[in-house]
Amino acid sequence: MVVVGEEQFNSVWAADWATANAAAKPLVPSAGMPGVCNPGGGTNACVRTGRNMIATLAKLNKDLAAVYTPSQFAAASMTIQRASQIQTKGTTDFINAIEAHDNTLFNKAKTELTQAATLFVQGYAQFPPGIRPSPQPFGCGIPGCHAPA
Repeated sequence: MVVVGEEQFNSVWAADWATANAAAKPLVPSAGMPGVCNPGGGTNACVRTGRNMIATLAKLNKDLAAVYTPSQFAAASMTIQRASQIQTKGTTDFINAIEAHDNTLFNKAKTELTQAATLFVQGYAQFPPGIRPSPQPFGCGIPGCHAPA
């Protein structure tokens, strides 16, 4: 583990969350596009987006584990890392449900993804106001995500 200050944590956070946010962008409905995993989106694009998200979250967790976490960020970082583990599990289950046409697994995945979204919001809100790293996880562009107060 490299012992550094806030600046390296923030640098890793900024780079990896920019990548994760970009990977998740196809999920978000926009003008003329329902979001790849919503009705009207494409199954292949949904699966590809999910796999990209899994890879970016794995890199995020690995990179954050490799840098010193300032004490004022420790609780928030742990919650965010737990959220990304649940997001990865939920996304994996979601992909498997799509491929197997398994409604039970699909419902389990939806529950996991909702839990992850809640933890992302809670974790981000645990960072001290005024020094929260940027960007916000998924820019709140995933279902169930709302900006912290």
